Amino acid sequence: MLLFHCSQAAVEGLTFTRKGQQRTWVTYEPLVGEKREPGIDWEWHLHQVTIEGQRFWVAMEQQSRFAMLLIGIKKGDGEGLLDCFYQRLANHLYWLLTNRNLLDEQQAESFVQHMLAQLAPVRYLPDSEPGMQADINEVVKVCRLTLAQQRTLFNKEESAAKFDLYLNHLEYQVDKDVCLFPDEQWVYLVQERLAGHYPITGEAVKAAFKAARRDC
Repeated sequence: MLLFHCSQAAVEGLTFTRKGQQRTWVTYEPLVGEKREPGIDWEWHLHQVTIEGQRFWVAMEQQSRFAMLLIGIKKGDGEGLLDCFYQRLANHLYWLLTNRNLLDEQQAESFVQHMLAQLAPVRYLPDSEPGMQADINEVVKVCRLTLAQQRTLFNKEESAAKFDLYLNHLEYQVDKDVCLFPDEQWVYLVQERLAGHYPITGEAVKAAFKAARRDC
């Protein structure tokens, strides 16, 4: 199951009016018959913000803090948001696997499809967490600063995707003594979920990303 934990701004962005009635993609009722399983469910946090008149969505994975900046999505378009999320996520994973020489193109394509198949059903939940929101706000801050310097930067999907790669390559301070790199940690977590299905190990992921950072 894919769970999006939504901020209040995200809830508002997923709410719309049709034929005089207010509707929403957000699930307020308990998930009847659906068991939530921490560590098995794929959990992301979602926020919406408007910068320079442009609507942005920030999606951040709960454990790795891997973040994506999604653009071009209209208010109330939960389906369009999900399509954009899936496409960007698949492209990032494929690129990271092949660029880091962890899998060949055919293996990476299979790996990505296997991961996507697990991201269902999907639920938008109105239960954002303060700690996660604070980290998302830092992403928004970087986005604002970037736009102030180059206002047309996020006019295209490709530009937003490149921003993701830059953002997730930066070191993230988990606490006083622990740091991580979101791109490495996210690939490591996905590999861990799909362990045994592909010729890739957690040790190989760590070594590949360490080598890539050294060569930058």
